[in-house]
Amino acid sequence: MEYNLVNSSQSDAAGEGEMGAFIRSYDWSSTSLGAMDTWPASLRSTLRLVLHSRFPMAIYWAPDWICFYNDAFREILNDPSEMPGALGQRAETVWGEAWPLIRPLIEQAFAGRANWNPDQRLPLVRPERHQEVYWTVSYSPFFDEQGQSVGVLVTGLETTEQVAIRERIEALTRSEERYHKMVDEVQDYAILLLDREGIILNWNKGAQRIKGYSEAEIIGKSFVVFYLPEDRAKKLPEQLIAEAFQEGRARHEGWRIRKDGSMFWGSIVITALHDEKGGIIGFSKVTRDLTEKKLAEDQLRQYSRELEIQNKELEQFAYIASHDLQEPLRKIQTFSGLLKENLDQPEVADRYLTKIEASAQRMSKLIKEVLNYSRLAILEEEFVAVDLNETLHHVLVDFELLIDEKGAVIRADDLPVIDGIPLQLNQLFYNLLSNALKFSQQTPHIQITSAILTAADMSEDIGLKPLLTYLQLVFKDNGIGFDAQFSRQIFTIFQRLNTSKHYSGTGIGLALCKKIVDNHQGIIYARSTPNQGAAFYVYLPVSRKPTEEPA
Repeated sequence: MEYNLVNSSQSDAAGEGEMGAFIRSYDWSSTSLGAMDTWPASLRSTLRLVLHSRFPMAIYWAPDWICFYNDAFREILNDPSEMPGALGQRAETVWGEAWPLIRPLIEQAFAGRANWNPDQRLPLVRPERHQEVYWTVSYSPFFDEQGQSVGVLVTGLETTEQVAIRERIEALTRSEERYHKMVDEVQDYAILLLDREGIILNWNKGAQRIKGYSEAEIIGKSFVVFYLPEDRAKKLPEQLIAEAFQEGRARHEGWRIRKDGSMFWGSIVITALHDEKGGIIGFSKVTRDLTEKKLAEDQLRQYSRELEIQNKELEQFAYIASHDLQEPLRKIQTFSGLLKENLDQPEVADRYLTKIEASAQRMSKLIKEVLNYSRLAILEEEFVAVDLNETLHHVLVDFELLIDEKGAVIRADDLPVIDGIPLQLNQLFYNLLSNALKFSQQTPHIQITSAILTAADMSEDIGLKPLLTYLQLVFKDNGIGFDAQFSRQIFTIFQRLNTSKHYSGTGIGLALCKKIVDNHQGIIYARSTPNQGAAFYVYLPVSRKPTEEPA
């Protein structure tokens, strides 16, 4: 039975929706179509398909392109509920300024060439506003019983929201690309993205400049590779991640390791990154190389320490002037008085003259030692490459007679060449070997060992500078030793642990050693047990210039 929109059954009418009712109540006699009962079968059957579809569909009936559409299409047009304004109207009237865009597509479909138009932009007048909307639309011809095109079937879906979302995503992508490009081009800061476990996800030029790794070498590795072994042992990287996780941010300054093993002073900020629900998805890590600033601060602190040391030395000199130098002077005065009283006794007078001469010689020696010590405070000599093997050889020649006399056995490693002041290094070796030979009650056995190391190689912090490579010298003997409580006191000028009756000396030798090592920016300390020998540890920079300066 042929479908008749006017006399359709109750079930058909229900399936046609509101637009079916509007079409039946519309006055079609004023249009080129005429009354509904005169409509051709091709229009009625196509219209039935459209009205029973829940997908947005419309019909443009030729030749005037009269508009029909279903409820779903009506929602797109945002037609008023009282009476659909586009129903029965010419397409040109319905689409207004968009008609020049739509007309070629309708005419193309009517000519038998269906077309598909994804995300077609169309201006659309909706209540109270003019809006640019996007449609994905298909235009297809439909035919009468003779196979002639009589109209165009339109199926379409508004994609304005999807297009807007896509454009926002594309804008965000462009923004993200610009951000990544900006981050990548920054060279003064290392900017990293870490996952929750601290695995490196991205790498910029600043990171490569500061840390030395290329992107291909470091992506996928843990950020702990930048930390010193002792910091890893203390779980410092994990502590910083935990702090950022708990507090949202973690800050730290400290020495870090480059790819080539050199170090730099890094100031870092680790910031937690969150998703929409507030969950932590990873961390950003920004590192700045502050090595030059750190070295300048360390140099300032070094100057302050040196000034403090010089002030203490002035106090020691004042003590020497009031005590040590006056002691032989008092003896000279005392023996001079006694000499006057005994001039008529040649033997007694001669004895007092001998004591006066000995006191004068001691006073002269003390003054010379003080002058030698004071000269060390003035660094007029230049640092040059010094072969310590030659230095040791010259000192051993000086002690040749004493070594033979005592039958001393001296063994030494092959020593390197370092930057230093030749005369002062000669004095250093001379005084350390002199003590080892002097303070011995048995045949002296002296061992000199050497090693090249950095501050990171040390198991304890003795004040070495991280950016310098050091020579470690150990002068070990089997002499009388000393109590460990005096290990610092022995380096103070004129401090003696033994009386001059048993061991000669002024008590200035080790103070000279300390001053020489200080002049070379090194460290010296001693370890000993009474009657079990002593070991003097000397650390001298191999080169005055840090070998790990930033490029």
